[in-house]
Amino acid sequence: MVAAGSDTAFFALTGGAAFNSSLIGAGSVGGAVGLALLDNLTEARIGASAQVQSAGDVKVVATSTQDIFAFAAGMAAGPGLNYLNADGSVNLISVKSATRAFIGADTTVNA
Repeated sequence: MVAAGSDTAFFALTGGAAFNSSLIGAGSVGGAVGLALLDNLTEARIGASAQVQSAGDVKVVATSTQDIFAFAAGMAAGPGLNYLNADGSVNLISVKSATRAFIGADTTVNA
């Protein structure tokens, strides 16, 4: 058996806060951005032009799992007359994952 495996666990916590302590004012603005770029490649293979002899089955297996948890929070506050109190938070997550199991060109497998 030829096997390859990949397990990815990702946890993201993004938060921002905006607070204005003046009784009369323009306000407050805040924000937060979380960015995650995940790029996984998992391969199980028998190379090109290989000669494989086996008394039993020949298996080529590749597995991959991605577990992602992302939490974003924002809070804005002010005690008085403010024009604007605003806050925002966002998580931007990109997962590019490829999982392959293969036998190369010109390979002979006798099982």
